[in-house]
Amino acid sequence: MSRVEPEKLREFARELKSFLSFVESIGVTVNGQLFLLRESWQDEQYDRFKEQFDKTFKLLQNFSVIADKEWRFLERKADELENYKKYNI
Repeated sequence: MSRVEPEKLREFARELKSFLSFVESIGVTVNGQLFLLRESWQDEQYDRFKEQFDKTFKLLQNFSVIADKEWRFLERKADELENYKKYNI
């Protein structure tokens, strides 16, 4: 059985969930601002930056999908560990 403390798992899961919420929120905001900036920033540099931004944002979205599953798993694992300790100590 794992030696990690259930509360440490929960704490990390909460931080990961909070981080994902922040990334989603700020990502939407920055993406919207970048879209609006296109009206005044009309050159090849914008196009290159937008392309890199889109690739990076997609990577963050992929990470978010995986991490969303992971924080949920960690919460369940913490519950299992607490139950194990409660009945096997």
